[in-house]
Amino acid sequence: MRMKKVPNSIKKYLKYSVGFRCKIIPPPRTASELNFILQNLQKFATIDYLSCTPLTRKCSSSDFDSDFIIKILFNPCQQKSLFSPMFSGDDYPKPNGQSESTKSALRAALVQKLKNIVSIPRYQGIEHDEDYLKHGKAIELHHQLASINSQSHHSGVRNINYKLSTSTMDNPIISFIGCDPEVDQTMLRNSIRQNFQLFHKFEKIEIDSHGSDNLLKLQ
Repeated sequence: MRMKKVPNSIKKYLKYSVGFRCKIIPPPRTASELNFILQNLQKFATIDYLSCTPLTRKCSSSDFDSDFIIKILFNPCQQKSLFSPMFSGDDYPKPNGQSESTKSALRAALVQKLKNIVSIPRYQGIEHDEDYLKHGKAIELHHQLASINSQSHHSGVRNINYKLSTSTMDNPIISFIGCDPEVDQTMLRNSIRQNFQLFHKFEKIEIDSHGSDNLLKLQ
């Protein structure tokens, strides 16, 4: 059932929530692939709401045009979600005593992390890699930047300085970790060309930090 109006108690709980929406290319084909993506997005913050496109095992040449969408409502200021189906009365989230400035800082840090994400290894490529799974092996995202039309809004992307994190089992998601301050992460992410047999890419990222409104928008 879709919620049409958010109760005041929920509005207060969701005041510092962050809505996140993205497209995954290529789409995950198995439950293991999807779970690997979702479990690692969950490391960013508590999740209050999550939905995604249904899985399909059918592969086609239109994978890059198909929309496999993930929608998440993050709550960076809570250790447990109010919406967890496993709650008992004792588990109900209690006021954590954080100041408004601390909560704002937590939200801002989460927004920046989400802006920076780029790729994640495909589970089928690492599920039997013992060095990666158990021994701290780091995987680099080998990539190129797309040819840039000097008249487009991508102009100058080849001249910027940026770095990408490596993927490890503790932190599988590859992100921008060093960019010129003026860099548009969306522009740069769109310009990255990678091996889609080995990595999923996060595309069309949308981030919204308008509190409880996010719950209605993500439904």
